[in-house]
Amino acid sequence: MRLKPEQLDRHLNEPLEPVYFVGGDELLLIEDVCVAIVKAAGEQGFSERERFDIGSGTDWADVFSGASSMSLFSEKRMLDIRLSAKGVDRAGSDALRAYVENPIEGTLVLVRAGPIEWRQRTSAWFKALEKQAVLVLVPTISAQELPHWLDARAQSAGLKLSRDSIEAIVDRAEGNLLAVQQELEKLCLLDRSSDKEITVDDLSLGNTSHFETFELIDTGFLGDAPRARKMLRTLRQEGVPIYMVIGALAAQLRRAYHISIGRRERLAHNRKRAVDAVIARLGSRGIEMSLVECGRLDQQAKGMLRGEAWDSLERLILTVSGRSRSNLEREARYLLP
Repeated sequence: MRLKPEQLDRHLNEPLEPVYFVGGDELLLIEDVCVAIVKAAGEQGFSERERFDIGSGTDWADVFSGASSMSLFSEKRMLDIRLSAKGVDRAGSDALRAYVENPIEGTLVLVRAGPIEWRQRTSAWFKALEKQAVLVLVPTISAQELPHWLDARAQSAGLKLSRDSIEAIVDRAEGNLLAVQQELEKLCLLDRSSDKEITVDDLSLGNTSHFETFELIDTGFLGDAPRARKMLRTLRQEGVPIYMVIGALAAQLRRAYHISIGRRERLAHNRKRAVDAVIARLGSRGIEMSLVECGRLDQQAKGMLRGEAWDSLERLILTVSGRSRSNLEREARYLLP
């Protein structure tokens, strides 16, 4: 069964289905859908959640084997399966198809994926999901739709944006929904004691750190490691939130990865040289590993992994620049539920 994101709220008020598959091009919209599903699952008694980050060496038998065993903590459990940027391989497609045909009672499976290519949509495993699971494929927001989407999202956050401020945010974000969301989150921190409309002047409060963040990423992509490290340390000293840098880095790495495997991406002309440089240096595999590291870094910044997130971010920036190797995999074993 397919659902549009806007149909989800009504669906989640009913008893949940055993399997949900969420995919699409826009990571932010995927996250929105998954957050809603996880929240509804918790309200319906799925209090235990186990996360699986799927990589090239993942044994799918291990992923689903725990679903059939009794839990010590809850009668209902949730398996949160996160596919890599490459999608699902043959072993994974066979495992997913087998599970949806015979799901385990008391277990809810949430599969998070990226873009679903046409070839995948005609495959046997996808058709099995379409028939026996709930599929939510988030839409791609076009450049023409972005201002309206931004205005609606701002209103849902209690923000009233002027027309020129909407245009400024859209222009600054360059089609990146995560960057748009970061702008809205910063605006939510402003003093809004009145219902005054937010103007372009209000946006300038965070303008400098935004452009410095993207300049840092371009510098790293171009391979200038010493300057990139200095810029990152300056941002840290200035009190720029680390989530802003991690989110921007992940978004640009994701764009680079998509371009490296032949997908089309909205890319500003002045950013093309930097993206081409990091693709030539790391290749699609190296960029994918850096994206995985961004995910672990986000967990570390939230206190879910041991260590200092800013130091790990510096190592990752140097890795992208071609000067060192960042690896938080050893700390991932300490990930909290």
